[in-house]
Amino acid sequence: MSDAAIDVLKAGKLNTRLLSEMIAHEDFVRLLVDAEIYVDRIVSMRINDYNALLKVTREQIISEHDPTRMICICAPWKSGRCRRMNTLVGCSRKT
Repeated sequence: MSDAAIDVLKAGKLNTRLLSEMIAHEDFVRLLVDAEIYVDRIVSMRINDYNALLKVTREQIISEHDPTRMICICAPWKSGRCRRMNTLVGCSRKT
């Protein structure tokens, strides 16, 4: 423990009972590891990597498939006609 940390404890400005309970808690080491990950920005680097991968994949899918073109989803009704939603392309049923 650093001299500065000891000075803070001696000054009495912290709830030392709470600090003691935190240190004794079974998940305290996990808390420290999570804090280290956050402070060292380990996770944010991975998130940036995944976001970049997602962007590339999204652009690839958009370039391969025109997202403005709708696929015909037909359902026969009692009238035997194809019910369409908006303007659909590629419909083989009679309208």
